[in-house]
Parts: sequence; structure tokens; C-alpha cells
Amino acid sequence: MTSLKRIQQGIMTMVNASPVALLVVLFTWSYWAYNYRMSWAQYINKGQVIQVYQPIFILCTWSYWTVCKTSPGYTIELHKNKNKDDEEQDELLTTENELGFQYPITVKRDGARRYCQKCKLEKYDRTHHCRQCKRCVLKMDQTTIEFYEKSNFMLGRNDVMRSKYFNPWDLGYKKNIQQVLGKNKWTMFLPIGKP
Repeated sequence: MTSLKRIQQGIMTMVNASPVALLVVLFTWSYWAYNYRMSWAQYINKGQVIQVYQPIFILCTWSYWTVCKTSPGYTIELHKNKNKDDEEQDELLTTENELGFQYPITVKRDGARRYCQKCKLEKYDRTHHCRQCKRCVLKMDQTTIEFYEKSNFMLGRNDVMRSKYFNPWDLGYKKNIQQVLGKNKWTMFLPIGKP
């Protein structure tokens, strides 16, 4: 039985790595095609044309590598390190606002907190259980491509970026760009460090 489980895990590892491998092959092919197979006889300054492609290629591959290696974040047990005094204080106070700390937990319609049956943990806002990772992931759209594609297909969205719909996490045009690219205008398009 354990050998079948190992075979299944090996197959799932290959399936999960296939999008990354496909894009690596695509990047390699584009580099080879652009630098070696294109007919440069029609260009007078072929060195300049190649010099334009090299930085773009390096930035693209570095950005993709950074996205693949950045952890999406996982949930932790919120009440793990509480002592008895904090628990007594929680019982005396009726709301989280009186404690001065709001838990990043989305509640259900009836007011109960969301809870993952598989991880046995409370779920943060925008958290979903990932079948491949076997744990709750804070930003599910960064880990599995299927989740993003399936949700857009089921919602009937052809182009999410152009659609105008209510988004409670929208900070505004300028702040959204700063959150993704960073505040320093000189390093906005360089994929270095954290935004």
C-alpha cells in the first residue's frame, strides 16, 4: 500500500511541476528563437536589437522565479500561545474590539467563525484549503492555477482585469499599484526585494 502511495505522490509532484516546466521550456525556446534563429540580416544594428531583448528576458525569468519561490503564506493556530489570564479576559469582554485586536477571520452569515475541517484551524480572510499542499493557504490564487481558472469560468468572467465589480480589497488605483510594485518609483519595474 505504501508503494502505491509513493507512486501517487510522484505522479502528483510531476503534475504540479508541469506548469513550471512548461514555462521554463517556453522561456528557453523564446531565448533560442530570438537570439539564434531569427533572421538578423534585415536589421542594420542587430547588436542593439539583441541588447533590448536581454534585459527583458532576464527580468521576466527573474520575476517568474521569484513568484515560484515565494510562499503564499499559511494559517497558524491563533489561540496556541494564550495563557489563562488572556482566556479569562476574553470571557469577560464581549467583543474583539474591546481587546484592541481584531482577528483576521471572516465570519459566516450566522456570525460563527470559519473553520477548516481538515486542518482543524480557524480560517483567515481569503483562505482556502489546498488539496496539493494539504494545508490552508492564505492566497489560494497564487498557488494553484486551477482555482483561478475554475472560479473565473464558473463566474462567467472572460476578462477579470477589465470587469467592474465590487471588490472589498480594492484600495484605489494608486495604492493598488504601490502595493504590488512598491513605493520607490526607481525600482518599480525591477523584480528585487519586497514591495
